[in-house]
Amino acid sequence: MPPSSLHLSCSHSMSNDTLSLKLKGLDLLKDIAIRSEGKRRTSLLIDTFEININTPFFLSCNFDESFLTGDRLCLVMLMAFAPSFTALCSDFTQRNYFNIHDFPIFDNVCIETSFNVSDSLKRLLKNAWMLPKLSFISPNSDSLPSHSVRPHNHSSLAWGGGLDSSAALVLFKEFPECSPYYISSGSSQHLNKITSLANDHALHVHVIDTNLKHLYSDHGWTIWTAPFIPAILRGDRLCFPGTTSGSFLSDGYAYKSSRNLWLNALDICGCSISMLHCMSEYLTAKLVYSKNLARLICGPQCSEWGVSYKSLRKAIYMASFDHSFFEDIKLIEDKGLFLKFELPFSERSKFSMDITESVINLIDETWSRSVREITPFISSFRQSWTAKAPLSDSISFVKKDEEVETYLLSQFSNLDIEIMSYDDIDSFKSFNYNSIYHAFLSSQNS
Repeated sequence: MPPSSLHLSCSHSMSNDTLSLKLKGLDLLKDIAIRSEGKRRTSLLIDTFEININTPFFLSCNFDESFLTGDRLCLVMLMAFAPSFTALCSDFTQRNYFNIHDFPIFDNVCIETSFNVSDSLKRLLKNAWMLPKLSFISPNSDSLPSHSVRPHNHSSLAWGGGLDSSAALVLFKEFPECSPYYISSGSSQHLNKITSLANDHALHVHVIDTNLKHLYSDHGWTIWTAPFIPAILRGDRLCFPGTTSGSFLSDGYAYKSSRNLWLNALDICGCSISMLHCMSEYLTAKLVYSKNLARLICGPQCSEWGVSYKSLRKAIYMASFDHSFFEDIKLIEDKGLFLKFELPFSERSKFSMDITESVINLIDETWSRSVREITPFISSFRQSWTAKAPLSDSISFVKKDEEVETYLLSQFSNLDIEIMSYDDIDSFKSFNYNSIYHAFLSSQNS
């Protein structure tokens, strides 16, 4: 029988160039790890997270150890090593959801830290869909406190190289004291993009060097919030993601009425994730196209996303504005891929409202199987609000920020992007893929 309690420890250190977080106690449990997104199993390869702090992103704020707080370090630790904590600290309901019945069960996972963690963050983490089996042993009061006075008023933007974050990059180009950054994974493709963005479009992106994507065997994001780690560590007030409004609709299927708990955790540590700027994937594609960034961002044959349903979806968006993307659609469909709404909750049917908006402009391109498959669904799935920006704090993920709202009102006006009305917001919140799809089937059978 495995022990009922597991004891771990986490310590932080900071040199002239590197901030490190070392997690000890998982020597025999390296294969007990799972990515919550996609429910993919992985293995811990490196027990020390490192990030280079001797870079312009950090130096521009005169970053030093006084910027750090226990809550920020705790959140970075949990995000960097999320696959291990998810596997070890989940309750019975989560274990069923992740299908990890063969992993050892611990009644308690206790972690001793070199920093203090606030009671408010500890309480949140006890939530059933966070890490309910996790507990902390905090050091003495002389150690790093859980909170501190905000070191500056800077914000940042997590750029990932794709359409959504590139649209955000364009939107926030003139937002005061905002630093876009990219977490390097060694991809020359994205580094070349960054050079071109600076030289040809006056869009500047800092490069962050870290081993974050090499901690686990799948070499991916350890959790969906991991791209915010540099902003958390720097003590930023806000961080802008490349998230689209489809995220409020669970990838375009149904509205999420409650705010994600990880976003609440970020609020507690003082770095809020602002989503006021979010818009549809259709609109992000339109914005990137309007700034002559389409081919730079998408790459040849939409190679940014490989040969996949995701790349086909992006190619269809772009083709509705730029016919040179017809070749991208042909190349991907020649590989046997096509979009099909009859397969719900899959990459083929994601963001149905955005796809139908694009296909309206491609309806005569019957050589495309995707266009032929989607055309009958246009009248059912096209929504009045797809080509508008929500810009509303009545949406579940959004927190009101007057400075950001005022700035975005001006930007959307300059870019000729309409704002959703109250009726649009109500329709947006009531959107449900399943009910629309079943209504469509009923209309076809009647």
